[in-house]
Amino acid sequence: ASGAMTLFVQNARRVQRGFTLKSNEVESAARICCLVEGVPLALELASAWVRHHTCAQIVAQIEQDLDFLAASYHDAPEAHRSLRTVFEHSWTLLSAREQMAFAQLSVFRGGFTPEAAEAVLGESADGWTPLVDLADQSLLQRGPDGRYDIHPLLRQYAFEKLLALPKAHEAAITRHTSYYLGFLT
Repeated sequence: ASGAMTLFVQNARRVQRGFTLKSNEVESAARICCLVEGVPLALELASAWVRHHTCAQIVAQIEQDLDFLAASYHDAPEAHRSLRTVFEHSWTLLSAREQMAFAQLSVFRGGFTPEAAEAVLGESADGWTPLVDLADQSLLQRGPDGRYDIHPLLRQYAFEKLLALPKAHEAAITRHTSYYLGFLT
């Protein structure tokens, strides 16, 4: 976390000379670092806004809109101008089947077990294991406890993709709800 905070402050100083993190902004700056999970490009894009926004305002914007994390300067390489551009590129590398699975997994908040994922995705007739494929592509992280997680910004992006498919969205939400209702009873 301190490395992410250091990077955030260093990048902010490039944008606004003499930038110092005031004591009342430390908590918000730490929240920015947590929201982007220390991803250097995301920290650079977020810190570029210190000239116009407080750290608390940056947090609110990141939580509301993935497109907020975009470069306002035009000399940045096209591939690094926004996280959405990076995510779109990764999305196009996925097969249609992988795209659908990743979008459906975005209904989870705070991680999930392989069993919960199977309940939401349904069983594959051919034995395909989307969790392994998506983890191999760094879209999912598997913890030591066997649970999977999606980076919050990637989850936000994938959920947007799922919302664009109303029937798939409704089906994923229904299976998610059914699984957890069964789990609780």
